[in-house]
Formats: sequence, structure tokens, C-alpha cells
Amino acid sequence: MQTLLAHLMSIAGNYPERIALRCASESMPYGEFRCRVLATAVRMRQMGVAENDRVVICGANTLAIPVLYFAVHALGAVAAPVSPDTPESVLATLAADAEARLAVVQKDVRGIPCPVVAPAAITAWAAGDEELEPVCRPDAVADLLYTTGTTGRKKGVVLTQANILAAARNITAFVGNGPDDVEVVPLPLSHSFGVGRLRCLAVTGNTLVLEPGVGSGAALLKRILSIRATGLAMVPAGFDILRRVTGSVLGQAREHLRYVEIGSATMKPETRQWLMDL
Repeated sequence: MQTLLAHLMSIAGNYPERIALRCASESMPYGEFRCRVLATAVRMRQMGVAENDRVVICGANTLAIPVLYFAVHALGAVAAPVSPDTPESVLATLAADAEARLAVVQKDVRGIPCPVVAPAAITAWAAGDEELEPVCRPDAVADLLYTTGTTGRKKGVVLTQANILAAARNITAFVGNGPDDVEVVPLPLSHSFGVGRLRCLAVTGNTLVLEPGVGSGAALLKRILSIRATGLAMVPAGFDILRRVTGSVLGQAREHLRYVEIGSATMKPETRQWLMDL
């Protein structure tokens, strides 16, 4: 199994009832995840997406976004995740730069130089839907991730299927992820950190709990405690919010929160010490 998709398909075949994803009150077992990915790939193929084509994916954290991400890979196409907060003009520029065949966008937009469809329009699923036979090679381009553009225009970073599999294996080995982990992810799946956690899911076969963001911190903390999360992936600014708003309450998770993963920026010394003390 030399691609993430192959790992995901194997896990789904062996453990179809295990929960892959949770978001708000919804949950998706691995078996259903597999079916939705392959049925969505069929619909994208009907819309003209073929091997090596680029597909822009622009939406907030919902169950549809992971389905779309792996459906693109099932076609042998290239996923280009873009933040849902991206202004319409910038989104149009990125779609043009990527030479996108299709843009899957959660909001109503104009000026995109390719067909645009809403996520729900192609990720809806019913038993018996046609499923695609995956076309996914290790040497194929998997993702086109755009930089934030803080030092100039946004640049597209090309990652192959072999790249993203190697990274996911590296991270899961270092963190020590296992199939019993339940990880809370308030990171946008359009960001390299967030989509990285989704890739690790395909290797480990654990459960990801998608959150819309940190918000005030209270709802996120309640989720961590109520589901007895074993993992939490978040940027330093999120931990700053938890420290400021909820004080030491996160310490109540010490019996079940096995690891935290922090990335994308440096952490304030006082926040780091607070977290270590908890």
C-alpha cells in the first residue's frame, strides 16, 4: 500500500463500523467514508475531472471536506485546498493559477474561471451509489497547497502521493498515534497543519473530531472533556485563548489527553509553561 488512499481503503474494509470522523452531532464510520469518497469521485468524473486535473476545495470544517479531498485522489487528480475565508478575487486568482478543472466552494461566488459546485451537491450519498475504481499512483501529484503570501504573492507547493504518505507515516510514528486515539482538530483542513492531521488518519485509522475553530475556547474545552479526547492538535494562538479564558480547566483532561501537537508558529513561554504545568 504505497498511497494514503490505499491505506484508507484497507482500514475501511477491515473496520467499517469504526468511527472515522465526527463533526458537531454527525459521525461517519470508515465504511461509509469509503463509499462516500468513491461515489463522490464518480460525480466529479461526470463533471469532467480526470487524472492530473486540479480541483479547488474551499470550505469550512465539515464532513464533506475530507470526502472531497480523498475523492480527488481517487481520481488521480490534484487537491488544492483553499481557506473558506479567502476573498472572492483571490479565490479566482488561485483557481486560475492552478488551472483548476473544478472548484468546490461552500459560498456563492462569481468570476471563478472553471465550473463551481457546492460540496453538498456532490458528496450526498445513498446505499447503492456507483463507486469509482481508484486511480492513485505513488509518483502522481497529490496536493497543491498555497502559501499564505506574507512575503509576496501566494505560491503553490506541489506534493506527490509519496510525499504525503511519507510525512503521515513519519508524524504518526513520532506522535505514537494508534487506532484508539480520538483527536480533536479545530484547525482548518485547508491549512497544511489541518490537512496533515487528516492524512495521518488514513495511516492510523483513528477518529478525528472536527471543530469549526477555537472560538471563545469554552465550547472546544467542553468537547475535549466530554468525549475524553486522547489527542489535540492546535496552533499556539489557540492555547493562548484556552489559557486566558478557561484557566486551569484543561488540566481535567490529564487522565485521557495523551498528546498535544502544536505547530505553525512559536509559542509564548508563559503559555508553554502553563501547558507543561497542567
